[in-house]
Amino acid sequence: MPLKYFSEGQHLYVNSRNRLNGTDAEFSYNFEYIDPNKEYDRVVLLSCMIPKTYYVVDPSSSIFTLQEPYSGGTYTISISVPYGNYTRSVFAKTIINLLNSQSQAGYTYNIQYSEIQLSNDDGKFIYTVSGNGSYQPSIIVNNLFFEPFGFNRNSTNTFINNTITSTNIVSLQPEGTLFIHSDICQSMGDNILQDIPATQYTPYGHISYENSIPLERSKPFINKGAKTFNFQLTDEDGNTINLNGLNMTMTLFLYKENRTDEVLDAFIKYITSNIANTQHLTNTNQK
Repeated sequence: MPLKYFSEGQHLYVNSRNRLNGTDAEFSYNFEYIDPNKEYDRVVLLSCMIPKTYYVVDPSSSIFTLQEPYSGGTYTISISVPYGNYTRSVFAKTIINLLNSQSQAGYTYNIQYSEIQLSNDDGKFIYTVSGNGSYQPSIIVNNLFFEPFGFNRNSTNTFINNTITSTNIVSLQPEGTLFIHSDICQSMGDNILQDIPATQYTPYGHISYENSIPLERSKPFINKGAKTFNFQLTDEDGNTINLNGLNMTMTLFLYKENRTDEVLDAFIKYITSNIANTQHLTNTNQK
């Protein structure tokens, strides 16, 4: 950061492994020393290193519901999907096996999709059912576990004529954008310190972020005088990311914004305005 933008500053280093409490993705952190004599008013994330060890199917959000109407009523079956990362083919086979093994009405399910090597690929799943007579079952997904199926969140998806085409393209990519929240800053009411793009990094590697425009991405520093702050790593919906036991690190920078340029600009405008007014009055009086 160019020196002209701040008059004094201090680096803060965070290692979630050394947290006071919580998990590696949601924790309280104590900074042993923040200079109490400095009037810091801005904070910015300079860099961070985050392990990409979160899953597409997380243990906390891996359940969907199958409803099967039959002659005597309706079976409602809660099905848990093994957590982890999946390719499209493996996820489809897993769901097929679970639907067929968990079916209480004895229906038979299948999932098909286009393969780019053989035809145009629209990225969607086609679910089919047989052995169900005229009864049409439903697949119900919640607000946490829906993208791998290609359905909308909190939706009931009922077979029509024994088939369902997924509403959306199936997404089996681990979260592409992460958000670091903290009560160390103020950001339009959402306390987001920084968003972190993660799509270019492979699963089980590390996401490395370097802030290329720290001035523009700085936030007002709040809770001045405190030494303990809270941090949370989330997805775009505010759900805490599960780093599965690996730690993240961050480098923050507290600083006092240098507003000298603003003061000079205001002074110059004031002087220029006064000169213009004086000149106008002089010209008026001479007429």
